[in-house]
Amino acid sequence: MYFDYLGFKGVNSKNYAASRTPTLFLLDKESKIEVKTASLKEIINAL
Repeated sequence: MYFDYLGFKGVNSKNYAASRTPTLFLLDKESKIEVKTASLKEIINAL
């Protein structure tokens, strides 16, 4: 999707019915959630 810097108020979000950002999870070896975020940067920093 084209990024127009208007967030969910932008025309592209409305055209594509985007209402949320994806949620990323970082799991430990026991499959327990270590980090829950929408930011890849936070996941990378936690590694």
